Amino acid sequence: MKFPGGWQVEVVRPENAAAYADINHGVDKYVVGVPGQPFEVRVTAPAQQLHVSPQIRVELTVEGRSPNVCYILTSSQPSRTFKGFVTTVKGQHLTNQFVFGKAERDAAAPATAPGTSRTGGLQLKIAQVQQLPGHADTAKQMSYQSTGASKAVEGKKWFMQPSLSAQAGRVTGPPLNFSSTIYQHVRTLAELSMQMETAAILILRKVLDPDIPAHQAIIDQSQVPDDEEGEGESAESPINHATSRSAADDLGATGGDSSRGVKREIKPEKSQTQSKVVKSEPQSSSAYSSVRGQSEVIDLT
Repeated sequence: MKFPGGWQVEVVRPENAAAYADINHGVDKYVVGVPGQPFEVRVTAPAQQLHVSPQIRVELTVEGRSPNVCYILTSSQPSRTFKGFVTTVKGQHLTNQFVFGKAERDAAAPATAPGTSRTGGLQLKIAQVQQLPGHADTAKQMSYQSTGASKAVEGKKWFMQPSLSAQAGRVTGPPLNFSSTIYQHVRTLAELSMQMETAAILILRKVLDPDIPAHQAIIDQSQVPDDEEGEGESAESPINHATSRSAADDLGATGGDSSRGVKREIKPEKSQTQSKVVKSEPQSSSAYSSVRGQSEVIDLT
């Protein structure tokens, strides 16, 4: 997805780097996720910005949580990919994949809690930095502090509740090694955000319209894979609501014939299951770091 200034943010599938569908709706930007599927976040700097800012730091938060790694973009490496939450296990820095999970209902959750449609999703802080003399200690210990899935807020229409969260999946890739170059913040260049929602919820919010071919293509692309479908899906699933509610219900979404053709049925979503999630050791580090070939980032301002 393109952002003002030429910044590009793509949420991609780890197995083939194909982008998940995304869509603009007014001032809001959405990535259309699939529960149970892993994802990565790829950020690309505009070439013209690198001419005036030769070193750019990118920090990501996912549902309000840092993955414990950030990256430096340069003219020789203008694009980097966040692959998951970094944790330290027995002295090794391991990456647990980002995975789309279903949001949970919590009547006690405040309206501004991380994971709600107001503050959840993906947040990027992008800044120009400059390298300083000397070296810092490399990261020793990092942990992923899970706060659970996104929390729905009591009192909101169900289709206005968050439909996705970000969870830690299986370990991917080899252990990371960190270098120790020190960088100093110069100026903020951009702050970008994207919400994560399912196709079904976006239909009910009238962000996606199945009668529009381009939107139907997004819906088709955002189905749960056939080998991931389960039996006995709940009738209260947002997917089922999106295809069965009548015009008298909430937003008036329909699931049958229309004057412009027959809408395709959307496959039920499968609940997120987790396996092989590595638990980190109890201590944590607030330092941002980047993988070998880049540098540990320490903001001295």
